[in-house]
Amino acid sequence: MKTCQIFLIMSMMVVQFLGCGSYDKQKSLDMLTARTMGLAHLEENDLPNAETAFKQLISIAPKEALGYANLGLVYIRMGNYESAEEQLKKALIIAPIDPEIQLNLAEVLILTNREDQAVELLEETLRHHPDHIRTLYKVGQIYARSQEQPIRLKGEHLLTKVVTFLPTNITARLELIDLLLRHDKASQAAGFLEELKKQIPEFPDEANKYYEESLDYMLNSKTNEALPPFNIFRNILKPTPLFGAGFDELKGIGGPLIGTPV
Repeated sequence: MKTCQIFLIMSMMVVQFLGCGSYDKQKSLDMLTARTMGLAHLEENDLPNAETAFKQLISIAPKEALGYANLGLVYIRMGNYESAEEQLKKALIIAPIDPEIQLNLAEVLILTNREDQAVELLEETLRHHPDHIRTLYKVGQIYARSQEQPIRLKGEHLLTKVVTFLPTNITARLELIDLLLRHDKASQAAGFLEELKKQIPEFPDEANKYYEESLDYMLNSKTNEALPPFNIFRNILKPTPLFGAGFDELKGIGGPLIGTPV
């Protein structure tokens, strides 16, 4: 992490911690240093040093959820799911409805073949935070894979909600179009695809052919024929910065790595 980024994070946390009056100045600064260094090491995927920093944060502030939550994330990325679950549950005792912590615990449950429990946890998150984008997206993705049509339709509803909240996020929009095509809803898919053209007036040169071809099939209700050119179009867009920005918005600052720092 660049020095200016660290300074920005520390400045924001100074306002957060020192302003609340819960800690003396030195303790607050020690917390800020430990958290900032831990996040910096996480960004670089330097997991041993991140582990050390977050353990230090816990020792300084054992009644704060942040240390346990981020230590849990370190263990997720280390593949130590048992320790990750232990730390995340400690964090949730302190902050029981924090959506980011619940989302990371859900990742552990999914990784340890407990997807039903993960969905139950994420549904609880949505009861408290109905507009939490990353949770909406995660549950929508899970439901979209279901073999049961009513559940797939719930996934479609949730992904539509994400696109409604984030209309310029092309990653979510493309995923929704794919799902609509798989549900044999070519005309609806065409509408979302045409909106994409308004957001990206110029596609990469090689994408234009596949955009036009897939859109033509959709407008003529030829769902099966629309899927192959649409998937090629989508794959051409995946390496673009705009797609990457949309992915980060949906997945959090952890980017392609598992879990999101808190």
